[in-house]
Amino acid sequence: MLTISEIQDHLYIMLKEFDSFCKENDIKYSLSGGSLLGAIRHKGFIPWDDDIDICLSRPDYEKLITIFPKVFHSNYLLRSIERNNSKYPFARLEKLDIKIEDEYSNANQFLFMDIMPVDGLPNDKNEVVSIYKKRKVYSKMLELCDAKLGHGKSFSRAFIKSILIIFAKGVGYKYWAYKLDQLAKQYDYNTSDYVGAITGGVYGEAECMVKDAFEKRVPIEFRDLKLEVFSCYDTYLSNLYGR
Repeated sequence: MLTISEIQDHLYIMLKEFDSFCKENDIKYSLSGGSLLGAIRHKGFIPWDDDIDICLSRPDYEKLITIFPKVFHSNYLLRSIERNNSKYPFARLEKLDIKIEDEYSNANQFLFMDIMPVDGLPNDKNEVVSIYKKRKVYSKMLELCDAKLGHGKSFSRAFIKSILIIFAKGVGYKYWAYKLDQLAKQYDYNTSDYVGAITGGVYGEAECMVKDAFEKRVPIEFRDLKLEVFSCYDTYLSNLYGR
């Protein structure tokens, strides 16, 4: 078992490798979620954080999926549904020489970094809310396709969860992944005024950003790395965490 400090050191190396690849290939990305909060507050990880969250525009995401090597530096593997090596409609960079154990899911076997596409959103706030409500259902069903039976905080919760797992698996992960992917792509990124992470947008409509502000970048520090993140990070983090 690795300590949090050791996990963060491995993730930091992964981030440095990813950052180098993106700069060499003119791919613009940003830290997001807790990783962005850690960068702003601590110039690194939140002390207890054990993952890294990355987001990038749908066009840059598709470029990354297309040009990233099958195996990078012998021990990094990029998974996505487009590469036919993932069930999820977002990407995940795995470090193949660092295994992890997940009590609740079969999906997480290696140390990883989540890479989320940012898609177009409608101008109507009610439509945005509707999109994220649907996203929550499809994403949960997709997660349950990898969940382990018999786990829950109580017997009743474990029983109900097991029924939902059986239902989700019966329908099939391809259906849930397709529904989530199509939900994210229904508004074209290039012609939208608002954008947000949908396939991995766990915070709902709080993920919504003005596209111009998302595309404008500002410099930050993450340990000894010089990175660029979207300019509206303060509003984004306030919406997510109330900071």
